[in-house]
Amino acid sequence: MMMCLRWPDLRATLLDRPEVIETTREVVEAYGLGDRIEIRAVDMTRDSFGQGHDAVLLSDVLYQNRATCVTVLRSAHAALAPGGRLIVRGSYSDPGGSESAFGALFVLHLLLSDPGRDPLPVDVLKAWVEEVGFGECRAFALTERSTCLTGVK
Repeated sequence: MMMCLRWPDLRATLLDRPEVIETTREVVEAYGLGDRIEIRAVDMTRDSFGQGHDAVLLSDVLYQNRATCVTVLRSAHAALAPGGRLIVRGSYSDPGGSESAFGALFVLHLLLSDPGRDPLPVDVLKAWVEEVGFGECRAFALTERSTCLTGVK
């Protein structure tokens, strides 16, 4: 939504879980973006993201186990047009890197609250992104508490 506010010609499709889609719709309408943002309720592990998109942004989505994350990444790859860009934003640990400790503490919290999750340092996530077919992968600190990872189809 913030990108649509920043760039008036931008159109977007916003995917969210069925149980929160009405709240999502209310927020989009409150920002006056209902004519530029299509809203779809999806299960990101089973439903198509669509096709021919220029970019897919996964923000605070990839915190599950490897199989689930790779499934979502494959769907993102399929949704992009050739040359399209994947943008992943989240709080990930960066062992041996220069990131703050926040990502490591966030991942620890996730592991303690759900033992079925896999630890997800940024280098592992980057490997999964490359595994599903993205090139030009790059990870960088977005803020002191979040990391951004990009790739190109």
